[in-house]
Amino acid sequence: MIAGRYKSTRRADSTFVSLATLVGAVSVTAHPDDTISIAVLGFPIRYREVKPFLWQEVGGHDKLQATVVDGKVASWSTNMLGFAFAFERQSGLAGAAAELPLLGLALTLILIGLLMWPAAAIARRALAHPRELPRNKVVAIRIGRIFAALAIVAAIAWTAVFVAAAVVLKPGLEPWLVLAQVLAFVGFLGGTLVAAWNLAIDFRARLGWKRQLWGALILLAYAMMAWIAWSYGLLRFYTGF
Repeated sequence: MIAGRYKSTRRADSTFVSLATLVGAVSVTAHPDDTISIAVLGFPIRYREVKPFLWQEVGGHDKLQATVVDGKVASWSTNMLGFAFAFERQSGLAGAAAELPLLGLALTLILIGLLMWPAAAIARRALAHPRELPRNKVVAIRIGRIFAALAIVAAIAWTAVFVAAAVVLKPGLEPWLVLAQVLAFVGFLGGTLVAAWNLAIDFRARLGWKRQLWGALILLAYAMMAWIAWSYGLLRFYTGF
């Protein structure tokens, strides 16, 4: 019942600092010998249950106690950590450890779409009679490439800002923070709208199921990026964090 992924009660929720929750969730693992283990700050500790929802550290003195709500483990803490924070169960994609893999897949799809630009140009030159696309589709493709580049740059910018805030932790990040916010807003939300426009053209012009499937995957990739950005405070404008 206690096995799963948890987030600290001492955390940021409304700013980009909440990305620490995305990359730093704590997992409770259940083992066949009826013990559980956690790894906080990189140090694995194993516990054995001594009372209902109370575990004793194997070979140690620390205790872990869980809080049960409606028949489910909602949170837990230990003697060693309880003075500062507890851990609450994650739900949805975060609880299934799916957010980071889906985010990586979304970025990969967008990057592939961007890299297909020169590949498509080479293919068109190699064909004696390349397929002619409607004018509005050609325009949508070109605009889509611009937003794909912006989305990739936005992801890199937010990664850099997060690492800088975690490592440097000094004034001077405000201009870079605002730049990353603008890039995310334009790249992720704008990219979603352009991807939807491209997909609509594919269906209206009946450009084939392969192009329609690819357009749908790209739209889902942008939607995933936008959802992650909104959930972790990347689409809000602020300078204090």
